[in-house]
Amino acid sequence: DIKLYKNNLNLLQASGFINIDNIAIHDITKKGPKSFVYLTLWGDKASILSNIYTSATNKVYIEGMINNSKKPIIDVKVKADEIRLKDLYNKIKILVDLSYFKCIDYIDGKLNANFNLKGDLNKIKSSGYLKIEEGLVKANGLKIEDINSDIDFSNNSINITKAVGYVNKSPIMAHGSINKEVDIKLLMNKVELKYLFPENIGINSGIASVVATIKGHLNNIISNVNLQVENLQLEK
Repeated sequence: DIKLYKNNLNLLQASGFINIDNIAIHDITKKGPKSFVYLTLWGDKASILSNIYTSATNKVYIEGMINNSKKPIIDVKVKADEIRLKDLYNKIKILVDLSYFKCIDYIDGKLNANFNLKGDLNKIKSSGYLKIEEGLVKANGLKIEDINSDIDFSNNSINITKAVGYVNKSPIMAHGSINKEVDIKLLMNKVELKYLFPENIGINSGIASVVATIKGHLNNIISNVNLQVENLQLEK
């Protein structure tokens, strides 16, 4: 039961809830525990409680709340056994098909996570880790493969020690940290644009490289982007 409305700033918001119980693996030969997703929305706030089994023993548990008001707050707990992302995607595909993510054609890779994150624009408290290995995403003509990430949430800091994926063997990567200050660097090295954008954009050729930095306090972030594009040709 979801209601949409505009607030006093004329921004679209939603209030209500979505409860989905007894989600089961679509295979009559397999019997496993039931999954559930409970989502509550109230204006600029949202909460979620979900426990999604991707097999008889492996699951993803998410519990949290996000407040996107004038004083943003996040409080999230995530625990995922070593699961295949394609199993998770297939389990919730009916939800994805009804959302903005319906353009996703295929997802795979190994996910292992166990972290807590709580904070506002002044400080964060965090612990745990998130790892993705051998990831692959296909969406609307885009293909990013060999995705590997290692994010460390320990000591009340989010440290991106590794985050890399490849578009037609060209790398896109990020590293840095988030605590009271943000210090992140994004790199993209000679990526062919026709493999990065959907076919309906009409890019015949072109190569792009990016060096970007994101720095500053959580409530005053400054970005700097250096973009180089070579031999760009569009369909006539």
